[in-house]
Amino acid sequence: MLENRKFLKLDPLTSIIALVLFCLLTYFIIKGLWSFASWAMPVLAIATLLIDYTVYVKYGNFLINNFKKHPITGIAWILLTLAGFPLVILFLFGKSLVTRFVKKKIKEAKMEHERRPENQYLDYEEVRDEEPTIIELPPIKEKRKEDNHYDDFFS
Repeated sequence: MLENRKFLKLDPLTSIIALVLFCLLTYFIIKGLWSFASWAMPVLAIATLLIDYTVYVKYGNFLINNFKKHPITGIAWILLTLAGFPLVILFLFGKSLVTRFVKKKIKEAKMEHERRPENQYLDYEEVRDEEPTIIELPPIKEKRKEDNHYDDFFS
């Protein structure tokens, strides 16, 4: 039997209007991000060079290696890089910030490791083995099988 569901009843016109509004919202978000990236591209490009120039080198090597291994996808990557240059710069800027942060944390960890004397041990707490407690469970009661004609199909 079919149940009458009154939870979310939409007619096709409402669904189409919602889809159009969603597409417009997505378009304006992407357009705003594109215009911001286009406006900030020169500043971000220089900042990326100052923070970590190897990001550009690694991205260029990625494009070259991709072109050598798979020429069609390499050409596609190069064309997408040229077409979406502001977003690529924004991506590379974010990547340079992340790599700088990671390198800084690694350097701090190495310095902390070097400051610790070699004969100094780390603090630890000795854990003693205890004998396990045995839990006695009640015996399992077997359920009585009822006549089930469904089981006849599989035997």
